[in-house]
Amino acid sequence: MFPTYIQRSTNIQQKSKYINYAYRMAQQEKPAVLLGVYKREGQVIFCAWALKPSTAAPETPISKQIKINSIAEAMKSGFVQQDKGGGEFACAFRREFMFFYLNNYKWFHGTPATELTENGTHLPNATQNENRIGENILLYGVPGCGKSHTIKRDYCDDEQYMERVVFHPDYTYSDFVGQIMPTNVDGHISYPFIPGPFTRILKKATDDPNHEYFLVIEEINRGNAPAIFGEVFQLLDRQNGVSEYGISNADIAKVVYNDPIAMVTCQVVGD
Repeated sequence: MFPTYIQRSTNIQQKSKYINYAYRMAQQEKPAVLLGVYKREGQVIFCAWALKPSTAAPETPISKQIKINSIAEAMKSGFVQQDKGGGEFACAFRREFMFFYLNNYKWFHGTPATELTENGTHLPNATQNENRIGENILLYGVPGCGKSHTIKRDYCDDEQYMERVVFHPDYTYSDFVGQIMPTNVDGHISYPFIPGPFTRILKKATDDPNHEYFLVIEEINRGNAPAIFGEVFQLLDRQNGVSEYGISNADIAKVVYNDPIAMVTCQVVGD
């Protein structure tokens, strides 16, 4: 009978000279990190280790390990630390937490998450996340390859946190953002602004910052995207997840902020 091998950890190998180069950069207060990528069934997990100098020969591969359990937990909760002993931590996180890690990597490898939280740094998780930044994510592939399934599996499977639209040749800006329509209320005709899916999801995300909200656009190439987005396109330019350039749109601002002169910005995670 042959013994059963159970994989308990995974690792990367990097040459000693590259690790030492990154370490020297870090000592000079320049951004430098040591990352590995774990991919399984389409799910990507980034792993990160503390930078330490190596005494091995320059061409010698140096192995860095992380437990499979840590990767599994990162797939579920988003971001985890693994205690490696001696006050050192390795990190595992999903791709959407990359900017969160890069903004805090100097502390993550030497300070437990509980202390970071007490000092005002809040670790994100899958359902309550103040630090996850907005993203514009484009999934592409032939029909039937599983794009919609990927959204359901990797991003969101709860309709209350989603708006899903399908672009087509007759789909318009008014359908997407909203439009003024006549409404009969007790025999009186009024002309309110009826928000479209973009405005509705933006309001939900603004009113409930503790949850992630998703605007899913199916068949984006079938519609006239520039005409459908209009000035909203400008919101897709992001800095640290927030729209770098706001727009002036009284109808959207009144719905989202209850202030028709407010500058509209976008932080929702979109596809």
